[in-house]
Amino acid sequence: MFSFGKDSMAKYKMTSPFEITPLSPECFWGKFDPPTIQFCERNLCEIITQPANTWSNLAFIFVGVYLLRKDAKSRTAGWISILIGATSFLYHASFTFLMQFFDLSSMYLYSAFLLTMNLKRTGLLKDQRQMVAMSSIVLFSMITLFFFRKAGIPVFSVQVILAIILEIYINRKSDSGIIYKNYFIALLLFLMAFGIWILDLTGIFCSPDNHFLQGHAIWHILCALSIIYLNKFYSDK
Repeated sequence: MFSFGKDSMAKYKMTSPFEITPLSPECFWGKFDPPTIQFCERNLCEIITQPANTWSNLAFIFVGVYLLRKDAKSRTAGWISILIGATSFLYHASFTFLMQFFDLSSMYLYSAFLLTMNLKRTGLLKDQRQMVAMSSIVLFSMITLFFFRKAGIPVFSVQVILAIILEIYINRKSDSGIIYKNYFIALLLFLMAFGIWILDLTGIFCSPDNHFLQGHAIWHILCALSIIYLNKFYSDK
């Protein structure tokens, strides 16, 4: 069962996110550099080191396939969702920085997509320049991550916050009566997911040997669902 409370990390001998427990050299992925962050689920010395956090990424892939089949407007979000699912699957399966790098890079692709969509809607970015702008943001983020390994989540967070700030600006300047129902549902799902992400990371909501369900696995599922509603919002624009 999951444990709540300040002593949960001590009870399960959990480390902080900055105290990484590397895999043993004899493990399948043991010769690779470990990632920069460690979640609640205890690593197994197997090909899939974190079963719950790994298989839950299928939610992104299912959502991506759904969006690809939905309509042409949803294809970009669909491919991004599939890419996030695939790279996050490999990251949690391997517990390596190499796969964490590609996992974060796919997240940058999504945050850059949201950011450039809103820049386009403000008139600051032309339609034909969106892909160039997206590529530039992702490339800059990847270079930053390469040289500053612990900058991964902060860079993603800044891009998401900027996208939200632009949405607030668009709302205040627009007279078109934008309907924000799907946007708010997506935002609520993401905030719920992020709250669970924090609880899992800090060990407050934690059961390390539960390889069926983890807080971080719930984060994956809720974030995948948020992509559906955010896509609905932007598809109407």
